[in-house]
Amino acid sequence: METVAENEYTLTKELFFEGMRRVDRENYMPAVKKALIVIALLWAVLALVTLRAGGHVSVIVLELLAVLAVGWTLTRSIPKKRSARAWQALCDDSGGELVRRIRFVEDRMEVEPGGLIVNYEDVDKVLETEHMLILVTSGKRGVMVLRDGFKKGDAAAVERLINEWRK
Repeated sequence: METVAENEYTLTKELFFEGMRRVDRENYMPAVKKALIVIALLWAVLALVTLRAGGHVSVIVLELLAVLAVGWTLTRSIPKKRSARAWQALCDDSGGELVRRIRFVEDRMEVEPGGLIVNYEDVDKVLETEHMLILVTSGKRGVMVLRDGFKKGDAAAVERLINEWRK
């Protein structure tokens, strides 16, 4: 089978955490948005009750500041311990060998080490970061591809190949 593209890089802690932050944001933010809507509605009810009970506007402003603090905390507190545990497990499992080789052939990608084979039709979404593409499969596995790590082909060729198979 003809190789369309090849990607090789050494996975560093910084790259790994960049990818994990993007994946976590994708998974975490929809729930945060729903929570923020609920919190805003609760604040509106609380403000109305405060006004009707003869409360001062400064109390409503303080309630609003508390709600904003909670909202800010929710949007900034993407789970970090999970990423740290995943990095440690990856280092333990790999025995220090963090070189990744991804070969893109006509109908699948082959990831080494580990012998992972992913058919393009199993790729649910492509997430982007500053330095990587993250190919997320239907089995919730992610393959990190370094944009500057192509020895053959490029990121655009890989995206075209995936989009052809996902139709």
